[in-house]
Amino acid sequence: MVEDSKLFKNIQDISVMEMGCEDATVSCTTGKIILWFGRQAKESLIWKVISGISNTDSSVNHEQEIICDY
Repeated sequence: MVEDSKLFKNIQDISVMEMGCEDATVSCTTGKIILWFGRQAKESLIWKVISGISNTDSSVNHEQEIICDY
């Protein structure tokens, strides 16, 4: 097993980290977190994601963008 300190010698080695499932995606870059929630995402999932982020850094603020197909 490789130690984290040997795997990422410089934090700049990581430019984007993304994780998710069918209902939600969390993408993190330096200074920005992008959340995507699908139409079928349950309110409890949205709450858990936002709560987890705010528990990590309570100074986080947000912008909201809604994309609709017309």
